[in-house]
Amino acid sequence: MRTDDVFGSRPSIVGPARIGPWLQKHLKPYRGSLLIYLVGTFAWQALTAAIPRLSGAGFDAILRAAPDVNYFTHLVAVLLLVVLVRGAIGIATTYTLEYIGNGVERDVRAALYRGLLDKRQAFFDRWRVGELLARATGDAGQINQLFQPGLEFLLIAAYGTVLPLIVIGSLDPQLLLAPIIFLAAFALAVRRHNRRLGPVSDRLQQRAGALSARLSESLAGIDLIAAAGQRAREGRAFAREACDYRDAFIRRGQAQARYLPPLLVNVALAGGLLHGLLLVSSGRLTIGELVAYLGLIGLLQQPVEALGVSVPLIRLGLSSARRIVEVLDESHARQERSGGHRAELSGEIVFEDVRFAYDDTPVLDGVSFAVGRGETIALVGATGAGKSTIVKLLNRTYDPVGGRVVVDGIDLHAWDAGALCSQIAIIEQDVTLFARSIAENIALGSGPNIDRARIERAAREAQAHEFIARLPDGYDTLIGERGTTLSGGQRQRLAVARALLTEPKILVLDDATSAVDSQTDELLRRALRRLRAGRTTLLITNRLAEIRHADRIVILDRGRVVDQGRHEDLIARCAIYRRIFTAYR
Repeated sequence: MRTDDVFGSRPSIVGPARIGPWLQKHLKPYRGSLLIYLVGTFAWQALTAAIPRLSGAGFDAILRAAPDVNYFTHLVAVLLLVVLVRGAIGIATTYTLEYIGNGVERDVRAALYRGLLDKRQAFFDRWRVGELLARATGDAGQINQLFQPGLEFLLIAAYGTVLPLIVIGSLDPQLLLAPIIFLAAFALAVRRHNRRLGPVSDRLQQRAGALSARLSESLAGIDLIAAAGQRAREGRAFAREACDYRDAFIRRGQAQARYLPPLLVNVALAGGLLHGLLLVSSGRLTIGELVAYLGLIGLLQQPVEALGVSVPLIRLGLSSARRIVEVLDESHARQERSGGHRAELSGEIVFEDVRFAYDDTPVLDGVSFAVGRGETIALVGATGAGKSTIVKLLNRTYDPVGGRVVVDGIDLHAWDAGALCSQIAIIEQDVTLFARSIAENIALGSGPNIDRARIERAAREAQAHEFIARLPDGYDTLIGERGTTLSGGQRQRLAVARALLTEPKILVLDDATSAVDSQTDELLRRALRRLRAGRTTLLITNRLAEIRHADRIVILDRGRVVDQGRHEDLIARCAIYRRIFTAYR
């Protein structure tokens, strides 16, 4: 099985019935501009169809036995005016459509980003980051192409077919014979071309997503690839993805090359010329009308070429829309209650018969325990016992599949997510930092208008101020993505400063000082003890000194709570705790 089939590069199952309303919703703010564009494009095509008619009338005026120079001059002036007005309308409609296309692209990208922020962690466990990036950038950009030039050429094809036929009919209804035969063959050819192009367009977008995912993963793990000596192997794997993408492009090009209408329009032009000459010889048509007729048939080349461009773009745009809607419709969205509970936490936590599984792998099985206000609880167990999963359920990274988690007597699902999470601080061994300034990283979660003095005070308490001051721009120094320009200890000190600044009611320490030296460790522990004072704390650590001084210790084994109590009591009665304690010691 290919990895892209597992991690999100699947063919979209979103149907047209979902895509149409979704596009209409994003077009709604631009209804006025769209109406202006439709009317303007119609006027532009009407003036385009008028040019051959005026030119034919000019021929007749000159070819008369007594040429009418005044009438011919008048026609030239009108023709010049038509060309100027047509050019002005063309500029206006192009600007309007650019405004619509770029506006919809921006709105779609923003909606997708908001949708991604609203997803639960289970969603991101299933999707590759590169695939999501491809949909947020490439697919969102392709939505713009759906309108400009996709919609533009589609309307040119529609108006550019109907309006010349109307003018041809005004010359002589018999002249419609060749264009109508052409249109029938044209419709069949376009329908066949559209069916052939759809699957290859979908495949092209899928391969683009897979290529982006491969590149994103390789760049994120480039240090591991180099350390493991896998550069050549990863290079070959990326080359295979690039070949698949190239092959998908070639197949689309092959499908586009079999577009027959350009040949058909030339056949129609030849047939129209023959028919027109017969009508001229019979006296039913003047030379000027023949010139106008041939010019109008020649205009049919424009919709043929326009459809040749618009059909692939619209196909790609609709394929991209399906891929975006597929992400938005994914079921792993946060189940937030409108008007959720908002209040200051006291810090009481209760797990009631909580069960949880990652996909089909059980992790927690009937976990029940309570934490009182201001109490420090140490979660102890072997690797894989479920300690970190408990933390992820508390801040609603995941939702339990059974049982419930209650904070201050209220089910987590009834809380307003922002009000709840802003009062919970989690300091983990793997610290998440962003490619922003030091100050912005510390202030994350405290609002954009936080006072700089408070940021520096928190950094001093977290023993981070000294190394920050040595940086080139101090607190304004930009750090690399995920804080790669900092050491592990520096990253953890910034995480502690961030927690100190938010003044949380519930504090979670998950190996929070595992990456610092012994001297800094002692200073950080003093800061954390001040931070823990009066706050409910969940402690995950293998440091015996911290475990022994917890108010209560909860022992986890294979996703179950097997015992809980004080250190002295557990040492006396719990074999699992004695085994863990001996291993830690």
